[in-house]
Amino acid sequence: MTHLYVDPIFVDKEDETLYKSKKIRVDGKSFDTPIISYDMTVFRSIDKVAPQTKGLNEIYQLMGTEKVPIEKLMSNVKAEKDFDIRLQTKFNRTDFAHEVNIGILESESLSYPSEKELDYILKTASIVSDIVPIPNFRNITTNIDSDFQFSEYTNFLETVISNVESYKNRKPIMGVIPKLSYTNTEKLVNFYSDKGFNAFYVDFAARNSITAQRDFLHVFSVLQERDLIEKSFVYAFNVDAGRLSKNATVVNARDILSYGFGFDAMGRKHRRVKASSETWRKINTLPNRIRLFNRYDYGYHRILEAEKIKKIYPNDSCISLEKLLSNFYTNVQELRRCENMLNSEQLGLEANNLKYIIKNDKPTKYLADKTYVKPIDLKTITKFRKSLSNPAKPNWEDWFK
Repeated sequence: MTHLYVDPIFVDKEDETLYKSKKIRVDGKSFDTPIISYDMTVFRSIDKVAPQTKGLNEIYQLMGTEKVPIEKLMSNVKAEKDFDIRLQTKFNRTDFAHEVNIGILESESLSYPSEKELDYILKTASIVSDIVPIPNFRNITTNIDSDFQFSEYTNFLETVISNVESYKNRKPIMGVIPKLSYTNTEKLVNFYSDKGFNAFYVDFAARNSITAQRDFLHVFSVLQERDLIEKSFVYAFNVDAGRLSKNATVVNARDILSYGFGFDAMGRKHRRVKASSETWRKINTLPNRIRLFNRYDYGYHRILEAEKIKKIYPNDSCISLEKLLSNFYTNVQELRRCENMLNSEQLGLEANNLKYIIKNDKPTKYLADKTYVKPIDLKTITKFRKSLSNPAKPNWEDWFK
């Protein structure tokens, strides 16, 4: 049996925020937090990133869609082969011998899988994961609005946990915390904690840490109440950068603030705005607009002309400047991929820098010096920390001031 070990290293000495650093160890591999998780949907085997940012990878895959339900994957050779190729390609892009992988599978199904379907899903997740995340059935959890439905969900989770624990080469399990009602989130974290879980991934539902904060307040309230915050690995899943206004030259980066709310690692957004294929074709013919994250000011800068990339391009990046420039006017899809890679790397470099800030400096002072960190957002981070001092009775009057 493989275990997940979480060792605290440093915390915010002023106790003003939930910024902290930990060492996460599993199956002979380890990484230190805060850390960015690299999305293997975006990266290719030949792509290089700053070495100090590496250590954690997310292998994300939809499994069970309207067009290709789980049943078809299990019974149709071509459908299964196509799926396996996509998943295996992502896995092969990782340095799986030295880095930790988490394979997050999502289903669009409106009903729980059969026993055989569940076994198929879990074995798939286990093959590509060092820490096995419980699959996210977002269309089911979104509609939970009664005690009976929540009980159905926890019964499903009991079955999932029992299955994974029965595997011969059992790996540690990561509990999923989907977007639920405020009360059910608390009950779910207690459910996992009662079972001894020390790893969780929280679905931001394509929002940022400021707009989603109330949803995960109970996550950290329960962990605080049980003295588990520093003993747990908490992963921010499907995180949005922030409100990327079409007209603003620079917008505030709110994704990077997730670490201040207690998250140890962060993944990027997967779900995009729903639109027809015709709409997306039109979008891809618009003048090329990309936004690049600047870790020195915490802003996402809008780039309308290729020449402006040179002004913001970081000298320590391993993402090719030439690749960005050559694709700016010729290949929109490749340009957007390069944009995602560069932003992920720069977020990773900032996450790595935060380890030193937590150890040697005052996080609130450091953030206050960032041009595009709003004072109200910094205040929100400190209020979030204060609210955990009495998790049973958070001071809601102060919260909304």
